[in-house]
Amino acid sequence: MKHGIIRKLVMAGFVIVGLLVIGLLVLKQMAQAPPGYYAEIIKAETSIDEKSRHEQAEALVGDVVQVRNDIANDPEWTFRLTDKSINAWLAEHPLNDLLADLPEEVRDPRIRFETERLKLAFRWQGKPLESVVSVALKPEFISTNELQITIQNVQAGLLPVSWTRFQNEIQDALNSQGLQAQWKTLGQETVLSLKIAPVMQARKIDVEKLTVLDGELRITGRSQSPVTQSAKDSHVK
Repeated sequence: MKHGIIRKLVMAGFVIVGLLVIGLLVLKQMAQAPPGYYAEIIKAETSIDEKSRHEQAEALVGDVVQVRNDIANDPEWTFRLTDKSINAWLAEHPLNDLLADLPEEVRDPRIRFETERLKLAFRWQGKPLESVVSVALKPEFISTNELQITIQNVQAGLLPVSWTRFQNEIQDALNSQGLQAQWKTLGQETVLSLKIAPVMQARKIDVEKLTVLDGELRITGRSQSPVTQSAKDSHVK
């Protein structure tokens, strides 16, 4: 009788351990599964030749040069970016070229623009588990030079991630770059408020509107003529 009970307990233990192992394997696969749009972007990149990808990356450089010229010469300007040109540039350049002190575990970032929101995903090759982290954001300028970013979703693979413990680190990193960053709670949404004071080619820039469309992001603003020292002196007199 006792042997029968022991045998049943052992069998039950094996079943429980087996279920736990299967559950952990399923969780691992879910954590490593990339979101559909990220997999789609990476797959599309494998089907494009290097020359075409380089041309798309150069289109981003051309857009940046164009907006610098517009800001220097025109009182009103619009900066247009496509997710294809950004992703082509990211495929050719390490992200550290753009953001210093980025953790080396972050690899292959890609972005997608959709109506009123943008999605960002990257491979995380570190502890505790390799995964594809994805973030859905809704950015908008609520006033001149004040950007509000609503955090809509953060996932590791297909699993939701609690990212709020990183809020202070994110805020400190942004403030160290000269930005006025502050977290706020609006209803049930967490938003990041950023106040900026951009200057380019001695011109003060007023950024007024950000519009996210399918495949494209548009930023519109005004640039003010630089005030010379002689003009300041004459104003004082």
